[in-house]
Amino acid sequence: MARCLVAAISWERIHLSLTAVVSDFTGDPSTLRFLIVDGEREFPVNSRQTGADQHRLEINVTNFQDRRQVPNGTWQIVPVVGEERLPAAGFDLKAAERLDIDSRTFLYDRNRSAYVIAFGLSDDDENPEFLMRTYQLFRSAGPSKGRPEEAARQATRAAGAAAGPAPQARQSRLFDLAPPEPTAWQPDPVRLRNAHRSRWQSGTRS
Repeated sequence: MARCLVAAISWERIHLSLTAVVSDFTGDPSTLRFLIVDGEREFPVNSRQTGADQHRLEINVTNFQDRRQVPNGTWQIVPVVGEERLPAAGFDLKAAERLDIDSRTFLYDRNRSAYVIAFGLSDDDENPEFLMRTYQLFRSAGPSKGRPEEAARQATRAAGAAAGPAPQARQSRLFDLAPPEPTAWQPDPVRLRNAHRSRWQSGTRS
């Protein structure tokens, strides 16, 4: 039975290249084509024969299908001849440490989003399959750096909430007190005597 192995992984910016070796294949190797498969989802991959049993698979990971990145998923590499699917590609366990090294993370949207291509192996101990995991990560934008006044207002509100009511709010209660009751006017005896004395000396009586 034919067997496929991913023998090499290489990158040129966003362009991923996989070297697939299909051994023990008795048909015409030029008729082989390749799919990435995740459950019921599948997409064709550009490929070309580079040797008797070698094929080079080329994937633009950010402009793959309908001008979008490779969809989120756990993808197998499956060789196909005609309508027949061969077993999914495996990987040499002796080179398993290369899988982490060859994985990639692409940051975009001001580093608020990440697109991850992570290579791994299935849980089959005898014939582990090569897996390509793709997924996106996002984080919130937070206060806009272009509007420092808004960030300052948010910081002020947060500080005020932690400190309790503002001093002005506490002082305003003093003005809620009712004003004192008015008192009746009482004449000053000293001023009355002085006023009468001045009128007497001037020859004027009241």
